[in-house]
Amino acid sequence: MSELSRFYFSIPPITRIFVTFPLAVLILDGANLLTQEDYLFWDYSQVSQKLQLWRPITACLTPIYGYGQKLNCLFLIKSFYSNGRQVETSKFGNDAANFLWYLMITVGVILGASPFTKAFSFYSPLVSALCFTLSQMDPDSTKAFYSLVQYKAKYEPLILLGLTLILRGSYDFFYDLSGVLAGYIYLCLQNHDYGPLYDTFKTYFQRQVRQPEGRLPHTKRDTGFIPAPQWLRAAIQGVQAVISGVYATNTQVAGRSKVDNKGQSSGYNGRQFFGNSKAFPGKGNRLGSA
Repeated sequence: MSELSRFYFSIPPITRIFVTFPLAVLILDGANLLTQEDYLFWDYSQVSQKLQLWRPITACLTPIYGYGQKLNCLFLIKSFYSNGRQVETSKFGNDAANFLWYLMITVGVILGASPFTKAFSFYSPLVSALCFTLSQMDPDSTKAFYSLVQYKAKYEPLILLGLTLILRGSYDFFYDLSGVLAGYIYLCLQNHDYGPLYDTFKTYFQRQVRQPEGRLPHTKRDTGFIPAPQWLRAAIQGVQAVISGVYATNTQVAGRSKVDNKGQSSGYNGRQFFGNSKAFPGKGNRLGSA
């Protein structure tokens, strides 16, 4: 196995999908084999009237790269890789079901905000949601902006939103703001509280507000998650079983086809390939005897 394939399969499974699909779309679009505007982006009328039910999924997997934005698309893919890999491995412990459930909840919020943000691709808001979640995992750690300005991790989503507003305008600002909001709502649902923003205002006004009954105060370091429902976990296990079965079948066929001249192969020796064939018995004479 080459170094590239080792690196590729070292990426956690859900993050790997969110990196592979947009790269494949870029390649297909470059070869003029696919028009993303016709098939991949979110369009409520196409979903409701023409039953193009795949659009909510492909809208999550496809960043905007038309009109000279392919370089920005590559930066988004890189950001999803770095943020998604850390969140999937550190926060969710490589549990694909829990991480996918997190993405489904955040996408639900982004989709609900789409009538206001006019979003037709959910990839960039998902990157913003991952950035917020990652910033809350170790909020007091120090980060640096291009090795020039140091700041605490909890301020990174605000800094990136400010840069988006300055460099790309208000449309993209609200576009990514929906992703930060989605990550914030997930954190509130996870901890059963009102989140860090509430605690900040409470501290600012210097008054003690009694937590509602049954709710817990916001923790400084985010280490939990919302468990995935059993139906989602069963669905993922079913898909994994199908993939494992197909892989095992292909491996078996490939192993039987790679037989060398001596009747040996990788994974299957000559005796296995030829069924019950026996080794040549010889004459039984000692070396040097007549």
